[in-house]
Formats: sequence, C-alpha cells, structure tokens
Amino acid sequence: KLTMSCGITFLLSAYFIIPFLHISTTDSFKVYAENAYETSGSMLSLKDILGINISIVGKVNNGTFFDTRYTLGIIIVIYCLFLYIFSVIKKKNNIFTNICFLFGIIALWFSSELFPWKVIENAGGIIRTVFCMVQFPWRYLSIAMVCFMFSIAGCLKGYLEVQDEKHSDIERKKLNPVIFVTTISCMLVVIQAFVFFSTLKITASDEQLIFDGTALSKYNMVGMGEYEPVNFDN
Repeated sequence: KLTMSCGITFLLSAYFIIPFLHISTTDSFKVYAENAYETSGSMLSLKDILGINISIVGKVNNGTFFDTRYTLGIIIVIYCLFLYIFSVIKKKNNIFTNICFLFGIIALWFSSELFPWKVIENAGGIIRTVFCMVQFPWRYLSIAMVCFMFSIAGCLKGYLEVQDEKHSDIERKKLNPVIFVTTISCMLVVIQAFVFFSTLKITASDEQLIFDGTALSKYNMVGMGEYEPVNFDN
C-alpha cells in the first residue's frame, strides 16, 4: 500500500517533478551554489523554535514588510512531550509512536543551533553537499511538526484504549488530566491561528512579500528571480 501511495503521488505530481528534474540537470540558475551552502546562517535558537510569537511586522526602506517567525511553538512541543510521557508511564506507547517522537526530536535538533552546521560547512566534500543542500535548517521544522502530530495521535490512541478497558471509575478519573491538557492545548493553538491570520492583511511594496486577503503569497517574479535561468531576461 505504501508503494502504491508513493507511485500514485509521483504520477499526480509528475507535471511538476519531471520538468523540474529536467531543468535542474540541463540549465544554470542565477542563484550561486556557494550561497546555497550558507546553511549555518539560518540556524534557529531554541528561543525561536519554542517562541509563541509567530509573526513579526517591521519597516524596511520606509515600507512595511511581513515576516514569518519559523517556530513550532512551545504549546505543541510541551503537549506532545506530556502525552508521550503519559503513554510511557501507562505502557501504551508503541514502536510507531516511539519512532515518530524520536524523528521529531532529531528534526528539531537539525533545525537548531545545537546541530554542528558550521563544522559540516567547513568539512566540505560529500558531507557538506548532502547535509547542506537543505540550505535553510528551519525547513526541518515541517518534518518535526508532522512527526510530533503522528506521535500525539498515537499517544491519544493509547489513552482511548485505556478508557475503553475495564477500569474502575477511580482509575479512570486519574486520566482526566489528559482531557484537560488536550482541551487547553487545542484552545491555545486556535487562538494562535486567529492571531496569525489576522496579521496577513498587511501589504507591502512590490519588492517585498505580499499577502492578499486569502492568505496566499505572491511574488513580483518567480522565486524573486534567483531560480530563473541565467540567460533569462526579466
């Protein structure tokens, strides 16, 4: 089933993937390879990763710009950690939950300043190419988010199994903190989402990233020009 899913996904994405691979191997772009390896310049501190503020508004050249703070937020991280510890204590964690949680922690490590990006950049060779091709370490946060979500789902499944088993009312009441923490966490995430989308009404000059009312990003040129072919005339 997994193989079939990958095959179907590739076919549905072939209209993009095949031309992308073709142009990537046969053409030169305006972006410089050396700039693509400045990975350490985009490392995140734990404060940034766990920060609650997910958007920043500032001024550049007398114009307003909108910048997204790349963060998981402390709510998701603490909630996932709480559920995982609960599942371990209740012995309801499984291999899938453990793997997801482990890979989430690893992805979080890759995105942070704790990972030796500068050492790898200086090492050069195939090691530098493989590790630094990501260019921006914060891209690993998307992997961390997916892993933590699957871990949370696995932990909640274990919690529901405990609820379904034949326990006394007193034993079941001991599980009420899970319901309480889950409710509070969901409410806080929803509030964060409303705050985030309310800031998307801000517009900027043509040279800056622009958000319209539907929260879809627009650029004045594809990839701000850096991934255009070298000989392409704007």
